[in-house]
This record gives sequence, C-alpha cells and structure tokens, in this order.
Amino acid sequence: MTDAALSVVVASVNGRDALARCLTALARSSESLEVIVVADDSAQAAAKQAVGEGSRVTLVHLDGRRTIPELRSAGIRRARGAIVAVLGDHYEVDPRWASAVLASHRRHPRAAIGGAVENASGDRLVDRAAYLCEYHPFMPPFAEHASATLPGPNASYDRDVLERECRDLLERGAWDHVLHARLAARGVRSWMDPSIVASYTKRLTAAEFLTQRYRFGRAYGAASAATAPLGRRLLRAAAAPAIVVLQLWRTTGRAIADPRTRPWALPCWPLFALSAVAWSAGEAMGYAGRPRDASLDVR
Repeated sequence: MTDAALSVVVASVNGRDALARCLTALARSSESLEVIVVADDSAQAAAKQAVGEGSRVTLVHLDGRRTIPELRSAGIRRARGAIVAVLGDHYEVDPRWASAVLASHRRHPRAAIGGAVENASGDRLVDRAAYLCEYHPFMPPFAEHASATLPGPNASYDRDVLERECRDLLERGAWDHVLHARLAARGVRSWMDPSIVASYTKRLTAAEFLTQRYRFGRAYGAASAATAPLGRRLLRAAAAPAIVVLQLWRTTGRAIADPRTRPWALPCWPLFALSAVAWSAGEAMGYAGRPRDASLDVR
C-alpha cells in the first residue's frame, strides 16, 4: 500500500540506461510518488540494474515476452494512488511534473488527462522526423483543451474511473488509443494540459525509425480489426495506398502550418514519405493478424 496520491507506471522496454534516466528524473519529484516498473523476461535483468538495491520503486515481473499494453495494464492494476499516470521509459520529467498532474486532476476530476511532449532526442533529421510523425499534436505550447486524443506515454487517469470503464481492456492489455476511445464512448472527459511536460529522449537510426513506424502501424491495424468483421478488415487492408497519402498529407501539413517546425518540413519530407509507406504497409498487414502478435515487437 502507499499514501501517495499519484502512482506512476513505467513499462521497461528500452534498456537499463533509458529506464535509469527516467527513474532518476522521477526521484526528483516534489510530490510523494508510488513508482511501479513492469518488465517481462526480456527486460527483467536490465530493469533490476536500473532500479537498484534498496530503491523504493516497485519492480513487477511478468513471465514470458509481453506487449507494452500488457506491461502498462499490469502496473495500472497494481497501482494504489487515486491518480495513475503512464510514463514511457524513454521520457524524462522535471520535478514539477507530478504536481502538474495532480493539479490538473483537481481541476478536471474523474477525467483522463494528457500532457505535452517535448523533443529532447536530438537535432538530426531522423530525430526531428520521428518526433513530428509521432508527437507533433502534443508539441508545446498549446492552450488547455478538451481532446479525445492523448499521448499514451504521458497520460494520467482517475484510477477508479479507468478500472470501472476499462476493466476488460486492462485485463487483455489494450493499447492506449483503445482505452481512450472506450472512455470517450462512456462519457468520460479527456483533456490536454500544457503544464504536464515530458521530454522524449529516444534516438533512432533511419532504419530503426521506419521499422518502428511499420510495427506501430501493424499493431494499430490489428487492434482496430480485433472486433471488425472480415469484410471490413479486407476493405481497410485494400485502402492502404490511401493511408499513405493521408499520413503524408497530415504530417507535412502540420509541419508546414506550424512556424516552429516549418524549417524542418522540406528536409524531413523524404522521411515523412517513407514513414507513411511503412505505417500503411504495417496497418494493412495488421488487419490480417492478431493484436497481441502484432504488438510484441513494438518498443
């Protein structure tokens, strides 16, 4: 048990160094936190090294190889704080992050709340392209607003509401966009709060970036098709070329429209295009696969 008002769940998938930096940042929090790290067999040794002996961090081990949603769900169900936040292990936060999370939930009780995502991965073209493709909608500054789209690795929830409305999804380890859609369907409000800032620090090669986009697309397609009839799944798979155009239009349009990212748009455009192809190919394959199998390689 814990007296902390906020529980933070971190799925350990990106190695010891990334997790150690994340935990070091959380340890500087001005609030009392319950921190829960969840690792499967592939990451258990690295997680133990990062957590260290005598740490107040709770380390949960799941047998076998698990998906990120399964790891997060296990941590959420273990949490004891009234508010539970999910943070990626390749993210770092400042000491005010936890206070901002709790303050936002006081303003918006019984809600799901997402925070801003800063790019701290680097200045290479692939760093900028990876950040823009994944996190541009969450790039600060922005005004606080209601939103059905939240960043999975920097989101927090009223734990009682999440368990009541999404218990079955947590039991099977559903992705965050599936959880958020369920909450919206059940009338739970979701907000984006710019005061809750997490810094994205993951560095990828171009090949790793494109592989990651393919895997994310495949996991998204599989999750979306999990309850869809065969005809709809085949139709969505056939629409893969349109997904390329839509992805490229959205990413390029966002980059050009925003003065902060406009200088990156043209240099990053080839990576935007390759990313759109990789995602759409993955999404098309995902409609024919099983959700868990498609998510196992996402890291």
